[in-house]
Amino acid sequence: MPAREKSLAKSADVRAFEPTAEQFTQLEEIARVNLGETNDVLAALGADALSRAQFNVLQAGAYFLKLKDQAGHGGFLPALEKAGVNPRAAQEAMQIGAYIASLPADQAKRIAALPKSKVLPLINAEQDVVSELMSEGALDGDDALSVRELRQRLAKAEQARIKAEQTLELRTVENKALQVEAKRAYEGLGIERWCAAAREEAAIQSDVFVNAVDLLEDAWKVHVLGAERGALTRDAFQRQQHIAAGTLFHALGGVCARGAQLMDQISGKFGDAVTAGFNPEFALSPEEVARFDKLRKRIIDDAKIDHANREVERANATPGKRGRKQQKVGK
Repeated sequence: MPAREKSLAKSADVRAFEPTAEQFTQLEEIARVNLGETNDVLAALGADALSRAQFNVLQAGAYFLKLKDQAGHGGFLPALEKAGVNPRAAQEAMQIGAYIASLPADQAKRIAALPKSKVLPLINAEQDVVSELMSEGALDGDDALSVRELRQRLAKAEQARIKAEQTLELRTVENKALQVEAKRAYEGLGIERWCAAAREEAAIQSDVFVNAVDLLEDAWKVHVLGAERGALTRDAFQRQQHIAAGTLFHALGGVCARGAQLMDQISGKFGDAVTAGFNPEFALSPEEVARFDKLRKRIIDDAKIDHANREVERANATPGKRGRKQQKVGK
């Protein structure tokens, strides 16, 4: 039994949902409905009335938005008062109308069909969050979120957005600090900025490359060696393993070949001066290592988060997967 029905069943005032025969007659007359129908017809008529009621709110929002546009600020409130409309109720309807008008057409039609209680929390949500909820069927699918769950999901997304903004601000401050450190380092080592920049990229990007190879090794172990045959025949399974392994092998080959090409360019330009042996001057100073580690860690951490989020997307897209979707990791 859904949570809403349970709460009604447990209500101390449950008798309020059991009108007498006389009360049903009065309700039928005032509401202008025919209650002498079968269960299926009553359910269908009730669902249709709810749908029309929700759509009426959207229509009201459209009317009031146009009224405010035409009447201007000075004429809007007097017009509402004359019509006996509560400004707060009008504002709520206008919020829904303006929100629906701002959405892409395909989303607008789907969201307009939702109950008002679900539309209102979406109004201030980020568009990419709404798009994700819709793609998951979390708003209008068979396993749609309740209003409470929706509010919790949106609150969590908002917290993640705020955290991302704070992280960005922190990184901006860190970058400025690193620039100051870099300037001091250049001066202390007696090298030019372009020389320090080349050393910095060599230190950071080589580690990024090694990290990328580590992630490819994870793909090899998890998605190739660790793959399950399932309903595939042995031959079909091995064929797909060969396809995956071949793609990994030749992708690595291309990267290694590109690296070898760059090494050839460097050796061709400077020869034995850089290739005959390792000169102690080629080594990074302790100050450079300390500074580069901060940059390197940031880049590698971001790459690992992106990798983890791709795994989440693949898991969520698995056919027949039941339960709530996995949540992505924020940077």
